[in-house]
Amino acid sequence: MTDDAVRRAHLTSLHFWATVAIVFFVVAVFRHRDYADKSLDFQTILRLFAWGLALAYCVLLPRTSLSVLLSYTLLPWTIFHAYAVLNIADAENWTFGLTAAISLFIFYVHTAVIGRAFGLSFLIEAILAAMTVVAGVSLVLYFVAPEFARMHEWVGDVRLPSNRLSGIGGSANGLGMTCAMSLTLLVLYWREIGFPRFAKVLIGLLLIANLVLSINRISILAALVCIGLYLVVVKRSLLVLVGAVFVAGTAAILYLGLGDDFLVLLSRSGDVSEIKTGTGRAEIWLAVIDLWKERAVWGWGQGAAISILPYHSNLFTAAAHPHNLFLEVLFSRGLVGLAIFITGIAVALTLALRSRNHRAIILFVFFLVAGFTESIAISGRAGLAIIVLSIAVLEMSGVLGPVNRSVRGTFQTRSGPPVPAGVQPA
Repeated sequence: MTDDAVRRAHLTSLHFWATVAIVFFVVAVFRHRDYADKSLDFQTILRLFAWGLALAYCVLLPRTSLSVLLSYTLLPWTIFHAYAVLNIADAENWTFGLTAAISLFIFYVHTAVIGRAFGLSFLIEAILAAMTVVAGVSLVLYFVAPEFARMHEWVGDVRLPSNRLSGIGGSANGLGMTCAMSLTLLVLYWREIGFPRFAKVLIGLLLIANLVLSINRISILAALVCIGLYLVVVKRSLLVLVGAVFVAGTAAILYLGLGDDFLVLLSRSGDVSEIKTGTGRAEIWLAVIDLWKERAVWGWGQGAAISILPYHSNLFTAAAHPHNLFLEVLFSRGLVGLAIFITGIAVALTLALRSRNHRAIILFVFFLVAGFTESIAISGRAGLAIIVLSIAVLEMSGVLGPVNRSVRGTFQTRSGPPVPAGVQPA
């Protein structure tokens, strides 16, 4: 291996671990505080560091950044993110909204830059490496520090830790969602991921353990739907299709036979209203629609929900988001933002169908399923969801191209020459 090749391998490794650090710091949460508390602390500083590092890649690779921003196939998404930044003046807390909108824009461009410069496998491997640390630490803390790592719930007038794992994911729903997205990426891109098979299996088991302990039902459902679609549509598994029909049919028969008693089995509290109202989400949706009507065209601004909804007379403190992807767009960006959003989806979906990129479509389906009860990806500041959503959009649009290089392909094997990018060593 020549000196130049060694330098390139070391540089690629440096970029890989920088990407891992970026993902880790936008996901990991090391403290608990009130929704309304937006003061600067060490957690915020770490997150700002990740944002700054992501922005540095966008600035230092200007040609790649501009090619993404000026791509006609991605024009709706560029306008969508730019509109959020510009349409911030009327937001209740415009400083928080502006930083949130800018962070989403940064990570949209950063995801494209890393994906085009180093390959999709490189990006997915970085995500999985970061989430392995998040999931591993969270699982350990679940047993050794339950006061911190388990979600707190009200029992009468006392707030006590429950059995739901939140770990260092910020919340049980947050941890469950990031693990579900990572698990979906792992399964959909299994062959392209350059980790050894046993490592991929262990990562999968760790993600599943965190997902199950988080008891985040919509995340579990979204992951199951996407993995099931992948096995049926891409892998042509008739057995999975038959199994899915059997499960759906059985659930329908049980509901018809047992009625609300069956729904009680699906609830965490034993109260059927938890299922029928989506754990209070029905009331949130009604309030969001009423408030949206006051600013129907332009919306309330990015991140405004967190300063408005908790103080609504019909809601509660934890109702900090619209808890629906499309309602989030409608509330924060109005009819204009929703029109741009739907246009972006339509363009990306059309391109993906033309190229028969079924995996990218299936990955996007994750956000349609999870987005039914969560304001995933575009609510508040950037997290893992905006990175994975950007991967789905970029893949559907064909922007990342056919080259998917693994970071493993940049290193020399012990018994031979350098391994070509994307090729597994023998």
